[in-house]
Amino acid sequence: MFITPKARIHLLPALSSPIVVVLRRKPAKRFHVIAWNTDTNTLEYGTWFEGKLFVERCDVSPDGQYLAYMAIGRDGKVWTGVSRVPFLAALTHLNQDDTYFGGGLFTATGTLQWTMATPEATGTQNNSRAAVALKADIAQLERKLTGWLPANRKEKEEYALLRKKMLAKKRSLYNMDPNKPVKLPFATEQHLFTNTDLIEARFERDGWLREGKIPELVKTNDNWIVTNDPGWSLPLSSGITLRCFYEGYMANGGYQYRFSIDQYPDLLKEGVSWACRDSKGSLIVARNGALEKYSLKDITLGKPSFSIDLENLTPPAKLPKNKETPKTK
Repeated sequence: MFITPKARIHLLPALSSPIVVVLRRKPAKRFHVIAWNTDTNTLEYGTWFEGKLFVERCDVSPDGQYLAYMAIGRDGKVWTGVSRVPFLAALTHLNQDDTYFGGGLFTATGTLQWTMATPEATGTQNNSRAAVALKADIAQLERKLTGWLPANRKEKEEYALLRKKMLAKKRSLYNMDPNKPVKLPFATEQHLFTNTDLIEARFERDGWLREGKIPELVKTNDNWIVTNDPGWSLPLSSGITLRCFYEGYMANGGYQYRFSIDQYPDLLKEGVSWACRDSKGSLIVARNGALEKYSLKDITLGKPSFSIDLENLTPPAKLPKNKETPKTK
């Protein structure tokens, strides 16, 4: 008998706001973005997205208003975008040729550290040095005019001149009007994060402590397995410690993590896809397609004071074509 898998949920708690971004995945290539206010225990339902969100490369701004994300649409296009929670329509975006880099991290002060390979690093032997240099110059200016890097007045004209030199077959990296530069409401910096770099930086920012080096991954069939990971620890309150252990990368399940609480080892034993704390220190858990919130008393009782089942959410009868997929010129 085939049992339908439960929805997988990833949680992104804002650092200084009660907003938690909920990234719900079911089936494999359909995501739903939801904003959970853990003060009022209310949900705002946002975008239904056909494609894939790389949840380890997503992050929410400290005030809970903006989402940085990396996605691949059902048409195969890959991009890093910034949107307003709980939607994916990009305020600005970066197109990508592959999925090796991408996504971003908000610092505790609200600066977005976005990650993207430099044009120089993606040049091939078939490109002349001049072509690669021209592409690099244009890409750098486009990043400035789309809000990813600081820009000045003269760069708009410089961009227009460089674009005339660009080969006709080389499309723009961005969906943008050079006469209408994008201004994001926060500072931005470029970093070269990988998947594990990003999530470790996110853990560190949110107060998790790494207890030791991640053991070497061992390949088993198509999976990469980690055994005896010392994990991360996160203090909740009154000596209660939440732990997270990295279990590796699975071909059919992506990055895998296991969670536990020292003093209550059975509380997070079954069905947990993510666990962390909100801005007030409450334990928040995604389990078997549902959301749960625990105060200190709730943890000792083994029962959440708030829970809501998201397992049976359904999109509109006919999903429109992804409006969140950025257009390219």
